[in-house]
Amino acid sequence: MNDVRPLAAQPYGWFGEGLSCAVNEPEDVAIALRAVAARGAPCALIDDQQRGEAILFTEPSRIFTTHDPRRLPALLSEMRRAMADGATLVGLLSYRAGQAFDAMAAHSSRLPPGATSAPLLWFAAFAQQRAFATRRGGDSIALGPLRPAIGRARYELMVRQALQHIRDGDLYQVNLTFPATIDIDDPIAFYGCVRERARAPFGAFIQTGDRHILSFSPELFFRMQHGQVEARPMKGTARRGCNARADRKSARQLSMSSKDRAENLMIVDLLRNDMSRVCVPGSVKVPRLFDIEAYPSVWQMTSTISGRLREGIDSLAVLQAMFPCGSITGAPKIMATSVIAELEGFDRGVYTGSIGMMSAERAAFNVAIRTADHSGGTGRIDLGAGIVADSRPRAEWMECLAKARFLLPR
Repeated sequence: MNDVRPLAAQPYGWFGEGLSCAVNEPEDVAIALRAVAARGAPCALIDDQQRGEAILFTEPSRIFTTHDPRRLPALLSEMRRAMADGATLVGLLSYRAGQAFDAMAAHSSRLPPGATSAPLLWFAAFAQQRAFATRRGGDSIALGPLRPAIGRARYELMVRQALQHIRDGDLYQVNLTFPATIDIDDPIAFYGCVRERARAPFGAFIQTGDRHILSFSPELFFRMQHGQVEARPMKGTARRGCNARADRKSARQLSMSSKDRAENLMIVDLLRNDMSRVCVPGSVKVPRLFDIEAYPSVWQMTSTISGRLREGIDSLAVLQAMFPCGSITGAPKIMATSVIAELEGFDRGVYTGSIGMMSAERAAFNVAIRTADHSGGTGRIDLGAGIVADSRPRAEWMECLAKARFLLPR
């Protein structure tokens, strides 16, 4: 079987080799957030929930945001100038922001019931930042039920329609998703509770002023540093077993699954192509293929792609070349986004967009999966699965539900 990387042994997270905060007394994340979020001003936490390291950004000096896709090109130019002057920007892009990069078809702007429109882009330059070690064992709270906006029959119909597109030769793979809602009375308490359950290496909490984004993402979109760029697409999921024997069997089956390997390899090829747009010819490599990683509720299949950036390429150029991440669209990317727009019917919002931080020469972004968008007492959490030629509609629905298990106690 390919390498099986237990949660504690995985060498990845927001901060690569780690932060110099290990000597600090670990702090409770919820307490740290309450101390700043209560002021009502925007703030952001970039949180490696696995290794227990975080950076808290406060006191925004400048905010870049829009709901209007026509404003995106000008706003991106303003962000590039700010980074050229030395700013570090922290924030998010919603899925539909990809329309500004010519990498995707126009997507539905229809909102699911009870949802409010998320910004297409929200980034801030912060005057203060503080790195600290985080403590395990946040308070557990009772979470209400997750309420899908569509039923199983509707999702299975979407899968069958996607399979017809695949048989017609329109595409090889497409990621199909749907929104769900959950009551969130206290977003900080929710975040503190779920981060302990998810233990995600690419977590984040962003307060924009009128909404909260709570991310428990296990997936790195890309990291850029020292003239190199690295991506780690995550395709292939299996539930953890109820005992050690069943758990090992589940991991082994995922590792040997021809369906999941094919799905993963298609996205590796797509990301290699995206990365080649900004890298030195011949430098894009795949140092790791089909790793099996352990998370509290699921096993995940991941691969690693890396390349050496061309001279003069900045972090925004990398983002523009690669966004949205191919693991949440499908292949070919533009056709996949067209099928997504045809079948899903809802604006994805922040889900499958990206959250992260960047300066001119360094960046780290997650894929905004397992992420809640909170406003007005309601949280939106979307779920999805990758559809390939041998997908079975019922199994894909069950995979979507398995991905919601990060909300449950271990």
